[in-house]
Parts: sequence; C-alpha cells; structure tokens
Amino acid sequence: MINAFNKAKEKNMSTGTTSSRANVELEAAFANWGLGQCRKTSFVDDTTGSLTDEYFDLNVVDFEGVETKYYVLLSGTTPAVDPLISGKTKLELVYTDDDTKEELAVLYKALLATVGVFAKNNLDGSVQVENWYNGSVTLEGAVSPSLTHLVLQEGLGGYLGATSEALSVSFNTETVVLKGNQFGAIKIGESFVGSDMSVASSFLEVDPALKQTLFSGIGDTIDNAGNVFTGFGESKLFKNLDDFSGRLILHPIRLPNTDRSEDFCLWRSVPKPEEIGYDGENARSMKCSFSAFLSSVKDKKINLGGFGDWTEEGLNA
Repeated sequence: MINAFNKAKEKNMSTGTTSSRANVELEAAFANWGLGQCRKTSFVDDTTGSLTDEYFDLNVVDFEGVETKYYVLLSGTTPAVDPLISGKTKLELVYTDDDTKEELAVLYKALLATVGVFAKNNLDGSVQVENWYNGSVTLEGAVSPSLTHLVLQEGLGGYLGATSEALSVSFNTETVVLKGNQFGAIKIGESFVGSDMSVASSFLEVDPALKQTLFSGIGDTIDNAGNVFTGFGESKLFKNLDDFSGRLILHPIRLPNTDRSEDFCLWRSVPKPEEIGYDGENARSMKCSFSAFLSSVKDKKINLGGFGDWTEEGLNA
C-alpha cells in the first residue's frame, strides 16, 4: 500500500529549469478486525471505607492479541491490602472514604486512561469499558461483591495475521451533475451524494480460528463437542450485515503499536471471503474484502472511517 506520493518542485534559478522530485513511501500494514470486549461496572456509595480491599478483573488485549490481565483494587482513606495476584497487574483505584458512586466513576475513568480501553462515564455511577483492540479475553472471574459487573459485548476476532499481498483501500465517491438548465448540457458543478470505502487482501495462515473470523459475517460455524465446521448456509439470508460487523484497523508495520497516527480504521465493516486457493507451489491463502458501514456513535464528519488515531474520545458524536 503506497501511503504517500507527494511531488515537490524545485526551480534552478541559474538556468530557469524546473525539476520534480517524487517522495514515495512503500507501506506494509497489519490488520485487526472484530469486536472489543465491552462491559459495564456500576459503583455504589462508599460508607467509611466499606469498599476498601475489594477488587475485580479487567483483561485487555493488544493489536496482536497479546493479553494483559489487570485487577482493579479499591483503596480508601486507609490503604487497601494488596492481594498480590500472580500473573496480574494491579490498577489501584484510590478514593476518599464516603465518596459517592458518581465520584468513584470519575476516578475509575481517569484510572483507565493508562490502559488500552475506551471508557465512558454514564453519569449514573457506572462506567462502560471497551477494549481498544478486538478479540476475546480470558473470563474476568474476580468481581467485587459490592459492585455490579455486566458484559455488554463479547470480544470477537482480533489479529488477522500475515497477508500474501498488499492491503488495498478503495474509495468510491458518488455525485450528481448540476447543469445550467433542464435542456442544456453545460456542467456548472456537482453535488456530493455519497461515498463508500472497502479494504481487500489475501490472508496467509488460514487456520480454523481465522476461518471462523473471516466467515463470521456471511457464514457460520457449528461446534459439535469440539468438532468445528465452518461454512455457508441459510442462517444469515436477508439479514442486515451490519448486525455482524466489527471494527477494522490497519496499522503500519514500521510504527510501534503505541503510535496510531497513521492507522486506517473502518468503524463498522464485515468480511466477505471471496476465494481460497489450493496450489502445490504456493502457500494457501484466502482472498477477502471488507465493506464499510456507518457508525451511529461517531461524529458525522468521520462516521464511515478514516486515517489517524482512532482511539481519540473527541471522535464520538
């Protein structure tokens, strides 16, 4: 995928000639598609440190599906006793005794700024948390007894692995021609009436898990006591594909995962497998495209998709 093609003109003042220089950057990218684990935690008012020492799990995956397991430890005016859970990282929610549930929600949202998640304060003492990156997580088994924890959306998909060819982003712009009058053919302008975006590539290492992910939009999977069969049928005929859509993220290989300045993101998209090749001389691959749908929770200026750091809270409607 060619990321940039900018021409800079230089004029030689002594000869009066003009030369052009092309700045070309060849770009390879990783792909991540699916749904991020989403859950809601509802707080209660604290009474003289009643919530101190309670804790609950929060598991987060990165772009390549590597999971980090956290536990959120509530710690009032008298500091909590750390349970020191093996294999998990502590996030300490420090508060003042007798804080209200709304105050605890504000503190929790601020604490999560250090973790790769979207966090929304619902202003009713609850916080909705969705992982930035797609994919399932280990069961978040530890829950604090005084709080309410609800899973709103199970993680799906994740890192799509290596591709056998370039990831191609396509744009289509639809316009209506404006003419001088109803009889003449003089063009005076165009009216923008719509656009769409799509991404296409072929994926290598098509293991059973990746097949399930790529077929999840228009196909289905049956798991019969561990015997998994993925394919096509009638189960999704005439259904709205947006119901099976997920977030697609393309990230340049040359950049660290923490630098999302040149990422490309489709908020809602569905994979459409097109072709799988069996060839004794080449690696097996599956050709697949992703079609974009509008998001109802993003600003109308960018609610189809676009380029840049897609984790910014200011992109929401």
